[in-house]
This record gives sequence, C-alpha cells and structure tokens, in this order.
Amino acid sequence: MHKTEKTFLKGIYLFLTEGVGILLISSAIFAWLNNPLSADDLPRFKLRDQRGETIDSGDFKGKTLLLLGCNFKDVILCRKHGRKIYWRMQNLLDENEDKVAFVAFLDFREAPKEVYSYIEKNRNKNYESVYLDEKGVLSSGVRSDFSWLRIFSRNKRLLYESYYSEVNDRIVDSLYEIIRRQKR
Repeated sequence: MHKTEKTFLKGIYLFLTEGVGILLISSAIFAWLNNPLSADDLPRFKLRDQRGETIDSGDFKGKTLLLLGCNFKDVILCRKHGRKIYWRMQNLLDENEDKVAFVAFLDFREAPKEVYSYIEKNRNKNYESVYLDEKGVLSSGVRSDFSWLRIFSRNKRLLYESYYSEVNDRIVDSLYEIIRRQKR
C-alpha cells in the first residue's frame, strides 16, 4: 500500500469516527431537548408506608401532587404540617374539579433500627400514611427541623418548593392559589 493510500484511508477513518462521534453527540442533545430529565421533574419512585401499602409515581398521572418530605427524626413535625395542609386544602378544593394528591414521606436512609421498631409497633394505630424513602429517591433536599414541600403540576413539572418550620392557614391559602393558577 502506498503512502498516499494510507494517508487517504487514515483520513476516511478519522472522518468516519469523528463524524460518528459528532452524530452521537448531536443525537444525545436532540433527545435531551425533546425529553429533558431535570431536577424540576417529578422523580420516578415507589415507596412503602408504615402499614406496608405502596405507591408509585405513576399513580398520580393527571393529578397535581403535593409532596411533603421530612427527616425521620421529624416525624411529628411532618404529621403536624401534613395534617394542617391536607385538612385546610380539603376546605378549599373542589373535589369535582381539582385532582390533587397529598403524599408525606420520611427520609429513612440513615434511620436506626429503633425507628423501624417504633414504626412496626405503631403500624396498627390510625395514623395517616407516611411513606418511607429508604433509598433517598425523593429525599435529596430534606433538612432537619423543617418540612420540605414541593408541588408538581399535572404534567409532573415542579411548580413550587419551600421549607417550613411552621405551617398556618395563610401559608396553606397561598399554596392553594398556586394550585388554582394551574387550572387556568
């Protein structure tokens, strides 16, 4: 093989490999632009509550989702905030029009065995469901001593996010306004 043939073949090889690389990068960018996965999307999850019941992110298709998360140490705070938000919202929402789901979860990644024992002992009490995020799928932003509320649209895009040390009627009314604006 002559030197010119080798140079020619080397040029074709480089063109094809670089062209394929550019094509792959272009395809990846195109796919991302048409179906972006961002921090603003509802993560895919499957969680179990204290009674063993499971929910899946797909269960909330077509519904606005209020997702309240807390550290496992803040279970009382989470229940208190969750109850306040849930019951106040029940008075504000039109159940025929508003498709809204409420989920409270605890970050259980670092929960000691004693916490699991406590939950097991109390599983038959008439407490609201609190889902246990043992893998940290939803818990990346959880902070101690605060509840972390996120509201996701019917299309599973993040509408609102905030941390609370206390929840009152005024706060819940403002959350309702966020949900109401989405209907327009």
